[in-house]
Order: sequence, then C-alpha cells, then structure tokens
Amino acid sequence: MSAPAMRLLVVEPQFVPRRTIVLSATRLQLAAVDEAASLGVAERLVQGGRYAAVVLALDAGPLPELERLLAACAPAHVIGIAAPGLQPPAQGWARRGVHALLDRPARIKELLSLLAVRAPAAVV
Repeated sequence: MSAPAMRLLVVEPQFVPRRTIVLSATRLQLAAVDEAASLGVAERLVQGGRYAAVVLALDAGPLPELERLLAACAPAHVIGIAAPGLQPPAQGWARRGVHALLDRPARIKELLSLLAVRAPAAVV
C-alpha cells in the first residue's frame, strides 16, 4: 500500500457525517486525514501543519470564526458543506476562500470525487 497523496482536515460537528468522510477518504487512500468536531480544535490543527484540502461544515460556528479559520487554511482547497439557503450565498463563500460548495446532506461520492481531483497536487 502506498501512502496517501495529501493531508486533509475535516471540520464537521456532526459525528456520523464526519466519520463517513474520514473513513471513506482513508479507506480509498485519498488522504491522511485529521478531524475536528469544533472550530477551536480545527484552528489548533491548522496551526500545527499544512493541509492540501479542508472539508468544512459552514454551519460549524459563527461567521467571524469561520472566516478566521478560512484565512488560516489558505492556500488549501476548501470544500464547504452547507444547509440549503445558508447565508451568505455561494458567491459570498467563494470570496471567503471556499472553492466548492455542497448542499447538506452532502453525497459522499460527490465529495470524494472533488478530493480525488485535488489529490495529485497535494501539499504534504
């Protein structure tokens, strides 16, 4: 078995979606995965290393905290997961550094395909 191609951070407060993403990415060897159930834990992880990609639940906390985490994650490829109708709209998230936006409940196949495209250009 070869080592995963990139480092991935998953920030999702809900246990089942977080573990589904982590286990799928790990099992398919798309990424070495770190996970956080809160923005505070995510900020500490980001300070400790660089990530090629971040999967971020955009309802994980208040907007100022999300913006601070997004700024700290740069230049990582950020995939946001949001409930339909979450404010700000998609264009607002793009300006904040979210490269792709999936509606909740996110389909794991769609998320994994976004990660698989990113894997060859990983930052390790």
